[in-house]
Parts: sequence; structure tokens; C-alpha cells
Amino acid sequence: VNNLKILLKARSLGLSTDALSACGVIPVETLKHAVSEHNYHALPAPIKEAADALEKQLAVSVDPLLIDVRLDQAMYAYILSELPKSDKTAVDYFTAQIDLVNLITALRVRNMQKPASFFENVFIEGGKISKREFVKKFDVPERLPQLVRRYGLKVFNAAVAAQRSADKLPALERAMDDYLMSLYLPYKKVMDKNERLIGYLLMRQ
Repeated sequence: VNNLKILLKARSLGLSTDALSACGVIPVETLKHAVSEHNYHALPAPIKEAADALEKQLAVSVDPLLIDVRLDQAMYAYILSELPKSDKTAVDYFTAQIDLVNLITALRVRNMQKPASFFENVFIEGGKISKREFVKKFDVPERLPQLVRRYGLKVFNAAVAAQRSADKLPALERAMDDYLMSLYLPYKKVMDKNERLIGYLLMRQ
């Protein structure tokens, strides 16, 4: 999805595509062909639908933020649609990631002095915390950190600090990453579990 973002922005804004990565699920050549032809039929359904909608928007005006938002939403929709419900650790990982990304987004939107309606448009579905719960607390920002208490004291304290000062948002992002990694730590010494390999790959990112 990051490659698709880069290619769409490059085509629309005349930017470089030097940052393309070969590590994605979708081959780079497939993405290049799709963007150059404005045809996304070879991509997974959620990503195809988002790209088709973006093409219509890009024909009117270019909004790099909208490209990021719509493709992030599509990426998580695709991940959750493919994730086996029996893989509890992976489900917990991605639902928590969605919740914490939504919190960080809410705080950023507040710092931009944008209304709740703007946040609703960039909200990512699929987490345990609903859009309605976020919107209820959006206009009372000191209550936003309460939404992520379930993810531990370190995340909660980092969220409180980030709500009080935008300078603390990077620390919240680190706390999020640490929490997500902790989900795989119990498998560190278990040789016959897929989770051990996944945890190792996540640490290498």
C-alpha cells in the first residue's frame, strides 16, 4: 500500500518513485501498471475500490492526505478480511494497532483545530473502539486517553502526555509499538509457533 501511495502521488504531483520497496505483498510492477493504466482490477478488492474512488477524486483535485487516508483504510480492511479469526494474536495485534492509530489521528486532528466531522472521515474501521466512542470524547480531549486504558498503563500515560502536548506524540507512537511487540514476546522461545517468526520479523522492521 505504501508503494501505491508513492506511485499515485508521483503521477499526480510529478514526484520521484525512488522510495518504492520490493517487500510488499503486491509486486511493484503490478502496481506500476495499475497506476499508469488507471486500472486496478488486479488488486485485492478493498484496495481496488479505494483506488477507483481516488481516481475520480484526483480527476478533480490532488489531495495527498486523502490518498494516504483512503489507502490506509483499505489496507486495514484487506488485512482484516484475510486474517484467520483463529489467529488470536494477529487479530489482537491489528485491532489494537487500529485503535491506537485512530487515537493518534484524533489527537493530530485536534491539534490541527479540525472538527469531529474531519476525524470521522479519516477514521479506520476494524478496531475494538468504535467511531461513536471516539466522537463522543473528541470535544473533551482530556477524555480521549481513557479509550486506550485497555492497552496498559504505559500506553495510557503516553496518551495523556500526548493529549497535553503535541511534542509527546512520538513517545505515544513508541509506546504503541512496544505494546504491539509485547503481544508476540510470549512466543520468543517457542520453536514451533508461527508467532515466533512473526515477532522476529516485526522486530526487524
